Amino acid sequence: MQFTGKQILFSAAVLLILSVRCHEPDILRTIKNGNYGLVVKGSYNGTADYIGQGENYTPAVKRYCRLIEKSIDLLPQITRHHFSAPSTLNFDFKMVLVDRQNNFLVLRYFAPIFGDHLIAGYQLFFVFDLSRNALIRIFSSAVPLE
Repeated sequence: MQFTGKQILFSAAVLLILSVRCHEPDILRTIKNGNYGLVVKGSYNGTADYIGQGENYTPAVKRYCRLIEKSIDLLPQITRHHFSAPSTLNFDFKMVLVDRQNNFLVLRYFAPIFGDHLIAGYQLFFVFDLSRNALIRIFSSAVPLE
C-alpha cells in the first residue's frame, strides 16, 4: 500500500497536534533553573473566598494540582528561598481560594513541622490567572503556632 503526499502530510499534522495537546507544561521550570522571580515572601494579599477543594473549578484545580505535584520535591526548595526550614518538609494540597475580582485561582499547600515552639509549618499559595491559564505568583510563608 502506498500513501500519497497528502495522506503523509495529514498524518504528520495529526501526530503533531496530538503530541502538543498531550504535553503538560512544566510550570515550575523557571524555579528549577534558579529563577525565583515568581516567589514572594508572605501570604496571598488579594481578596479571595475559600471554596474548599474547588467547588465549580474542579477541572482547573485538578490540572493545576497535577502540574504542581509532578514537581512536589521542589516545594521545600521554594520555601527555603526565604526561610531556613528543616530538611524534611512534606507538602500536601489543602484548599482552594478564588479571587473572582481578578479571575485568580489560588491553591494552598502546607507542610507541618513538629517540635518547633513558634512555627506550625510552612505554606505556599500558588496563584493562577484563569484568563491566561498561567501561574503568576507563589507566596511563601511560615505559619505560627496558635
